[in-house]
Amino acid sequence: MLRESLIIVMSLLVSSCMATSKSDMQPKVITLKYHQTACTAIPDIWYDFRTDTNGVCTLTNCTGRHPHEALRAEVPAEVADELTKIVREEKMKDYKDFYHPIYQVLDGWQWDLYVRFEDKSSISSSGHMEKPSGEGLKRLEEYFKQVWSQVDEAKAETVNATVAP
Repeated sequence: MLRESLIIVMSLLVSSCMATSKSDMQPKVITLKYHQTACTAIPDIWYDFRTDTNGVCTLTNCTGRHPHEALRAEVPAEVADELTKIVREEKMKDYKDFYHPIYQVLDGWQWDLYVRFEDKSSISSSGHMEKPSGEGLKRLEEYFKQVWSQVDEAKAETVNATVAP
């Protein structure tokens, strides 16, 4: 009797843990674009991460550059895992489509975020003078800066950020 009760309790615990982990799972990020600009031609923050059909990951950086002088470099595949973790932890799937102040502002800063997952689902959010609560966008910016700091810019490809595929 004790053994049967123990088996039942263990199976319930295992089922509970498996249900939690499945519900917490999120498909891997294959594309993540995060841009933030003010009223200038030079983007304040401009990163574009992509994984191609062969699994090669690249990061395009136009931060502080003219859009015709963006640099693209190959980055480790683990970058996709970390981006997936940030998106999940910061609950970016809950972001609204558009953030804006209650009053009209004719200039200022704006941002946009686009995330595509391996299951073809996506997130698209943007804002003008407003952003979601939390640290999600800041974490993305800091992580992209960290990844880019390890890139040898002399080996990066120059691309046009306005038409970068």
